[in-house]
Amino acid sequence: MSDEILAENRNQLWHRPLSRRGLLKAGAALGTVAATSRLRLDGLARAAVPRASTTTIRFMTRGGAGYEKYFRDAAALFQRHNPQIQINIEPQDQDFLTKLKVEMAGGTAPDLVFGADDSLFSLAARGALYDLSDFWRKSGLKESDYLANAINPQKLGSHLFALPLDYGMWMLQYNKELFDRAHLRYPDLSWTWDDFVRVCQRLTLDNKGRNATDPTFDPHHVVQFGNDGGLNWSWNCLLRSQGLEWAEPDISKSRLDDPRVIAQFQWIADLGNKYYVNPTPRIPLGINWDMGQGNIATMFGGSWDVSNGWKVKWDTTGFPKGKAGRAVVAEASGLMIPAQASHPAEAWEFLKWLGTAPGIRMAFEYGVATIPSIKSLARELMPTAKVPAHQKIIIDLLPKAGLPFWCEAISDSELEGILITSPWPDMTKLYAGQATAKEIMPKVAAQVNAILAADQQRAKKFGARLHL
Repeated sequence: MSDEILAENRNQLWHRPLSRRGLLKAGAALGTVAATSRLRLDGLARAAVPRASTTTIRFMTRGGAGYEKYFRDAAALFQRHNPQIQINIEPQDQDFLTKLKVEMAGGTAPDLVFGADDSLFSLAARGALYDLSDFWRKSGLKESDYLANAINPQKLGSHLFALPLDYGMWMLQYNKELFDRAHLRYPDLSWTWDDFVRVCQRLTLDNKGRNATDPTFDPHHVVQFGNDGGLNWSWNCLLRSQGLEWAEPDISKSRLDDPRVIAQFQWIADLGNKYYVNPTPRIPLGINWDMGQGNIATMFGGSWDVSNGWKVKWDTTGFPKGKAGRAVVAEASGLMIPAQASHPAEAWEFLKWLGTAPGIRMAFEYGVATIPSIKSLARELMPTAKVPAHQKIIIDLLPKAGLPFWCEAISDSELEGILITSPWPDMTKLYAGQATAKEIMPKVAAQVNAILAADQQRAKKFGARLHL
């Protein structure tokens, strides 16, 4: 999905499990890419240069072992039918975005990248990505064949910068074994946020077996948490379920200083520091909290988690409901070609294969594209899924799906850094209980407003209209 969720250890789950936190290290260097790039922002694709009978393209991937297996097997199948193109898979699951930016800045960018939807627009706006529009028009592919929320976030105005691959929905995953052990009913679509807190407190245990509702519970010696703490990155769903939004409808200004929004962020911080349902940076425990290791009972993740290969018995449901109902979010990471690619035409051929029926069908079989981004494949394949057991919930919720906040602006990775965890210490202070949301969020809102003002100008450059 939007990042290396599948590969990263969750040693501190109040962080979104990202490997892109080092993006600022390469940020300044990346500024030179726009100047040296052979891509013009008018989107005209370069003509392919005649080459020898075999061309080797470098393909930088991410996503962990499940994704790597898919990409290697897909490349082998593609090469069998296209022997003139050889593909070198280059997995990069640690600091993916930093690595990509460094290679771009150094003029050694790969030919093809499995990118992330929380850095696509910012890379495109800097001229670091190849505009695929000309390739797309010549291919005869139709935008109407794709699910709108999968294809639209790959575009800025009329400029296409990626094809969606692993479209998936944010879900609440749960460990059935831990619920059974506690004699608790599994989460379902009836759950409210109050239910979530009440049950997850009972599933948080210290080393004496006491849960978080016990007055003698010791938060310094937790051995099992009720939740992973993923609301710090998926707070979109919380806000929307309460009838709130992070920004104005035209993305011209944030609403993060709205007292009602501030109260929701305080509640997220209280989950770890008051209710003890998830890890908190205030109390480092030195433990890798992970669904696959059986030490967290619920986790805010996505339908793509099927590729994790967890050995525990688990299932899925939607996010809890608020006073405005349930919010649903889905997102798709895309396949993109850097502006400095040595072999853009050949890279497009493999990109097109991956992003159309052959590659997406295979990605579904491998648990990578849990929601095929092509409408006809979604209708055909999704009803056949057997894992998790309640997969049908995804089908039922899909028509209601919105986008993550970072897909609604251009400065995606910068906004994500400020609003999740980053070199900016504000949100970490909030989640560590070192400051209140009333103290932190107005300051954060001012930072975000400055970014959104600049994004409005960037949008005009691409003929794009930003909106919720």
